[in-house]
Amino acid sequence: MNLPEQLYLLACDPERRRVPERDKLGRVLRAAALTDLVLRGRLTDADDRPATGSVKPTGDQLLDEVLAEISRDKPRKWRAWVSRNHRPMLKQVQAGLARTGVISVRQRRALGLFPVDEVTVHDAVARERLRERVRGVVIEQRAGAAEETALAALAATGELRMVLTARERRQHKAHIKELLAAIGPAGPALRKVIDGLKAAHSAAVHGGGG
Repeated sequence: MNLPEQLYLLACDPERRRVPERDKLGRVLRAAALTDLVLRGRLTDADDRPATGSVKPTGDQLLDEVLAEISRDKPRKWRAWVSRNHRPMLKQVQAGLARTGVISVRQRRALGLFPVDEVTVHDAVARERLRERVRGVVIEQRAGAAEETALAALAATGELRMVLTARERRQHKAHIKELLAAIGPAGPALRKVIDGLKAAHSAAVHGGGG
């Protein structure tokens, strides 16, 4: 599985059969796709913008579509690419996992009104093993492969609470920052995007209260 697919699984709540934090998860998955392409040598950094170091296909449909999107578009900063098309990315990753039988998705209506996706993870044990490996990179500062380092940094930065609690993220803030710096430009760009979302939410709450 590519990085976006693994992060989607990490974000799942297998017991409740749901995926919380969907409003920001698409952006986390976009950052994961960009990071995956960096790790594969397909993207490089050019003045805080992704450049196609190689347009040779990776063989992964999701990643190749992102690579093609970047190669044919005008130069944009990493932060812009993290937010761009984040909703379709979430749907695409979910559909891909369902197509390969990793998850099943059934739509129901919450309170009889609002459509909600009920997501069943078919191998919850494997997902939990992945979660523990990723947590170990952060909490135990265990040396991991490049892929595990990227998953840990992105899950922590994306504040996926199914992986790390807010308290754990605070306790290991310095190490998370080190991990983020090690995975390429998309990680720090995600941090800026998440901070921007939180600032906008705070402004809306306080503005509404006034």
